[in-house]
Amino acid sequence: MSTKNCVYIYDGEGASEVSKLHLKHSLVENLSTRYNVQFISPDEILKGTWTRDAAVMAFGGGFDKGFIRTLGSVGVAKIRSYVLNGGKYLGICAGGYFGCDYIEFDKGGQLEVCGERHLKFFPGCGRGPVYPGFKYDDLKGSMAAPIDFQTSGTTREIIFTYFHGGGCFLLNESRHIQLTRTADWNERLDPIRNNFKPSLEDYKHFHDKGFGSNHLRPRTVCQIYDRTFDNGGITGSLRDSDLATKTGQNYPKNNDDYKRVSVTEGNSNCTTTTEDKNQKSGLGQASGERSEPMALNLNHDILSDPQERNTGPTSGVSELEILSRYCEIPGTPPAIIKSRVGQGRAILCGVHIEYIPRLLLEMEPTLKELVKTLEDTEKQRLDCFRSLLQQLDLKMK
Repeated sequence: MSTKNCVYIYDGEGASEVSKLHLKHSLVENLSTRYNVQFISPDEILKGTWTRDAAVMAFGGGFDKGFIRTLGSVGVAKIRSYVLNGGKYLGICAGGYFGCDYIEFDKGGQLEVCGERHLKFFPGCGRGPVYPGFKYDDLKGSMAAPIDFQTSGTTREIIFTYFHGGGCFLLNESRHIQLTRTADWNERLDPIRNNFKPSLEDYKHFHDKGFGSNHLRPRTVCQIYDRTFDNGGITGSLRDSDLATKTGQNYPKNNDDYKRVSVTEGNSNCTTTTEDKNQKSGLGQASGERSEPMALNLNHDILSDPQERNTGPTSGVSELEILSRYCEIPGTPPAIIKSRVGQGRAILCGVHIEYIPRLLLEMEPTLKELVKTLEDTEKQRLDCFRSLLQQLDLKMK
């Protein structure tokens, strides 16, 4: 039996040149030297031999219609089967949309892309862009987006991450799963809408930095359901949004699609230590405490047989963990999620948690002010990124 020592990054139609370079650089810089980080073409994915030595299959930014067009149903099925049988998947931005059951991108806009997706690593809708202004092959819409992340124990910190067109991950909460937040944040919940209300301390950093450029938007109010917003000097009407009830007119198809999924919130495996040769891999090797589960824990149903897929949007997803949320978006929708899919695992990110500020500045000098903000929480971003890799059973340098 071969060693699973290859970390593959998709390199084909739909993959952003900049994003895949950032991803490879970050993986090489942080992973143990035991891993061979390399690009993989659509043809190689279709051949299927990569599954023998793959530690992780990663898809970065770009556009997921390109992924689908070049891989076809056969390529998508190979990736899904790999994860169901114990493999790991990392999807960032477009790769995050690609991993959902259904996506709504720029719904009602000129760039609209809506439809079902077939990896189904997240039993819900990937909706975006979370912040307005996105354009392909353009830096418009780029910003430093604040997300929260539990870096150690029960401590949650705000991290500024590079954002460019990413989505959030929405379950139809009111009809299927009743959410209760992590205990240490409960006191700051709105009892009416159950929304997190950042404290003055949470926003102090935003104001201290004097955000004023087009890329830095303090206390953003963004409507991800309608095309109206008040953001960075761009104004429009804002309707009260309800994440619990709006995941698309025709989605989900029926209420039974979500049963058998256990949902928790927080970061259950947030260690960021270097490689320990004596440590066993696995979810149980966490240094941080597991946050309290949400109110409704349903029976697990792990599908080990890949032939049992396509039984609904859950399709093998038995556990779902919300690792991070968008701090300043109404309803604080999930920004990073982790799911157990059959015998494997998937992590989906709406933000570019892999982007290194200094490398971004080298590639895009015009983003100097944005990079300054990213650098303020660079240590926390790196801790977060390394934690995500460890939750995919990867060893660090």
